[in-house]
Amino acid sequence: MGDTVTADSGLVIVSPTGIVLAISDFHDRDSGLELPRGDTLYLLNELGEGFWNARWHDSTVSVTMWDIDSTGSHGAKLIRQPISQWWAHLTARGAALGWADLDVVDVSGADACG
Repeated sequence: MGDTVTADSGLVIVSPTGIVLAISDFHDRDSGLELPRGDTLYLLNELGEGFWNARWHDSTVSVTMWDIDSTGSHGAKLIRQPISQWWAHLTARGAALGWADLDVVDVSGADACG
């Protein structure tokens, strides 16, 4: 408790991926992405500040979550919420401690915004 550790690497695992369905022609204001009605996006990983990498047809695109909602009241509907875990490999005093789920472990200063 209160020990200083260093994260020397990390990864985010998203499983399951999120699913977004265009219920009408949809335009993402921030990325400029245009989805015709009936198209599906698969949310792959969060980039931060509401931006996600998504799979659309054979491409990876950037999309914001600001214009996507769970009710489908406009344009795009969030069909399945992505579930993500943020893992970091930790060391202390030069010795590897192992991997920690940063969504579970109580840490401070865990990101650049912290």
